Amino acid sequence: MKVLTLSDLCWELKLKKIQKEEVKRFKEKDLEKKRYLSIKKYFSLIKEEEPDLVLFAGDITGDGSCGHGYQNAMKILLKLLEEYKIQSFFISGNHDELEYYKELIDFSDSLKFSKDISNQFTEFKGIKILGISFDKSKNKTEFKDLIKANDQKVDLVLAHAELKRRIWLFDLNTDFVITGHFDKKITSIEGKIFVSLDNDNSNVSYCTLDFDDVTDVEVRYVLKGEDEIIEFAERSKNLRLNKSNDFFTNNGERKEILIEEKKLSITEFLQKRSEGEPLEKLIKENGNRNDNLKYLRGFDFKEAIERIRKIKNENKLLSEIDFDNLIKLRINANHQISKSMIIDYTGINYKIKNKVKQK
Repeated sequence: MKVLTLSDLCWELKLKKIQKEEVKRFKEKDLEKKRYLSIKKYFSLIKEEEPDLVLFAGDITGDGSCGHGYQNAMKILLKLLEEYKIQSFFISGNHDELEYYKELIDFSDSLKFSKDISNQFTEFKGIKILGISFDKSKNKTEFKDLIKANDQKVDLVLAHAELKRRIWLFDLNTDFVITGHFDKKITSIEGKIFVSLDNDNSNVSYCTLDFDDVTDVEVRYVLKGEDEIIEFAERSKNLRLNKSNDFFTNNGERKEILIEEKKLSITEFLQKRSEGEPLEKLIKENGNRNDNLKYLRGFDFKEAIERIRKIKNENKLLSEIDFDNLIKLRINANHQISKSMIIDYTGINYKIKNKVKQK
C-alpha cells in the first residue's frame, strides 16, 4: 500500500475567488484552464504517484506565503480525489483559520473518501494513523495529555508542529513521524523515520511510504523544481544499522549513494554528482540551494534530538557550556537549536558555574 503526504499548499492568489457554485460544477477537464494551475500541479503529482491514501499535513486552506481563504480550491482537489476513489485524510495547521477550515470539514462530510483526522486516531487498510493539529501541539499541556492518552502503537503520526515542539513527537509509540508547517527534512531518529514538509515556493515537496512489506517500509522524500527532481529515501529495516539509500535524479538519470555508518556531507554529495566538474563552480551557481540540501538530510537535527532526549532521561543539570554546545547544532540554514527548546522538553534549566572573582 502506498501513502502520499503533502503539506502547506501554496495556492495562487486568484484561487481565492473560487465560489461554492464553481466547486459544484467543476470537472477534471477544467484543470486545463490557467485559473486552476495550482490545483492541477498537486493533482497531477498525485495521479503520477498512484497512492492508495493521500495525507494532508495542515495549512491546506491557507498558508503564510499565499494568505488565507482557499477552502474552495481545496474542496476541488478533494472532489477530484473522490472521483478517483482515492482516500484522503487531513489535519489543521496554523494557517487554517477556523471559518475556512470548518467549511472544508462540512464539505468533506458529504464525501465518501475524505475525512478530517485532527487529534484523532484512524485506520486505513491496517495502517494505524494519529493526526495532531497545530493548535494541539502548540498547547504544551494538551499536547502532553494527548501523548499520554495515545500510548498504543500507531504506524504513522501526522502532525503540524512548530520547531520547538517537534521533539515531543518522538515520545509517541510510532515508526513514522510526518509533520508539516516548516522545513524540508528526512532522517531517522531513535528507530523512527522523521519527515518534515513545506511548500512555500514554486518547488513542490512531498513524501511517499510504501507499505507493501510492513517489515521493510520505504520512505521517499521528493523535491520537484522546474528543471530537476531531487529524491532521498530511508528504509525502515535499515534504521538500526544507520544505513540509508540516497539517490539523485536529474533529467531521468539516477545516481545511487549508499551511506553506511557515516555522514554524507554536501561536499561529497555534490562532488559525486558533478562528475568531475569543479565544486567551486557548482557552489557559485547554486548558492544557498546547497545549504538546503545539506539540512534536508537532518544530521545536526538528529544529533540534537537524540542528545536532548538523553538529557531528559538522565535528568541531568546542565552547565552553560553544555547548552552552548547544543545550540550550535542547526535545524536548517536559518534556525538552530535554542535554549528554550531544550528547557521546554526537558524541564531542566541550566546552571552557571561560579566564576572566580579577579583581584
